[in-house]
Amino acid sequence: MSHDCNEPGRSRWLPTKLSLLVALALVLGVACATVVWTPVGSRRTEPIVGAFPEGAEECRVCHEDVHGQDAMPIYHADCESCHGGGSLHSESEAIADIRHPGSRDCLACHTPGRDTHLQWGLGGHSEAGLICSDCHDPHNGRRLSLREFKRSGFPDMDAASQLCIECHSNVGAELRYPSHHPVAEGGMTCTSCHDPHEDPRVIAGGANQRCAGCHQDLM
Repeated sequence: MSHDCNEPGRSRWLPTKLSLLVALALVLGVACATVVWTPVGSRRTEPIVGAFPEGAEECRVCHEDVHGQDAMPIYHADCESCHGGGSLHSESEAIADIRHPGSRDCLACHTPGRDTHLQWGLGGHSEAGLICSDCHDPHNGRRLSLREFKRSGFPDMDAASQLCIECHSNVGAELRYPSHHPVAEGGMTCTSCHDPHEDPRVIAGGANQRCAGCHQDLM
């Protein structure tokens, strides 16, 4: 007995395993892209009028925990290379009197081909108003150091993914479902599929190719 797909009660579209994987990838991409984020602290990125350089030694009088050029000599930069002149801030100690460097400042040194990607300005994180220092700690002596984060309850998860779910808490909640990608167990990371410096959805290569890297039995 044959069946007509237009028959009442029968679906017009019979999804394949591959279609389901692609649909899941798209849903996760949208979920990551629609997280609401609010900047914390000062975002004054324009130069401070009337401020002139004081030197990193003056900065360390108060900021003892911040590393300067002597801690990172390969970068040939000190505090005022990023923050601009600190004379007004050293007098007032007001955060409004010091410049907050933005991603353009970071990219001036961390150029494509070395540490970053050309697509940063087109990515979802950039469009949402995040800057490099929201995830990376420029004052830590280690290269590309990530900011400290609250423990997520996933002790086996890598540090970068822990930082991701600080904002993408909806994804963190989904990792507690019975069926999930093994990010919480350390079997993979958020960046195995997503590039935080580019498009927030599935990274280069396309959804099919990226999924097929692990799900070969479903292709």
